[in-house]
Amino acid sequence: MTLLSSLRREANVAVIGAGGGIGRAFVELIAGDERVRRVHAFSRTPGDSATGRIVPGHLDLTDEESIAAAAQVASGDVPLDLVLVATGILHRGKSIQPESRCVSSTHSRWRKCWR
Repeated sequence: MTLLSSLRREANVAVIGAGGGIGRAFVELIAGDERVRRVHAFSRTPGDSATGRIVPGHLDLTDEESIAAAAQVASGDVPLDLVLVATGILHRGKSIQPESRCVSSTHSRWRKCWR
């Protein structure tokens, strides 16, 4: 099935934040599209090995060298057709960290973030 009809055949895609629930769902959905050749699934803690069209990779948004290395890996042999960023934070104050589990979030924590 083709969901990404605007992409060329054999598309090369990168998903940043693939370790989270939303990012992982995007990776799986995009990898299932017949027009996609490869999905680079970047996260701070990537999977062990490539499966099918999915190629896991490390990317730490707080480290410029990590970002440059991920960009080289994803577009080294063929240009990227799509980059999807599925990262975010749900914390405020001095301790800003990525939210690892939606289950651990509460209504009051969400409200504080959006005030």
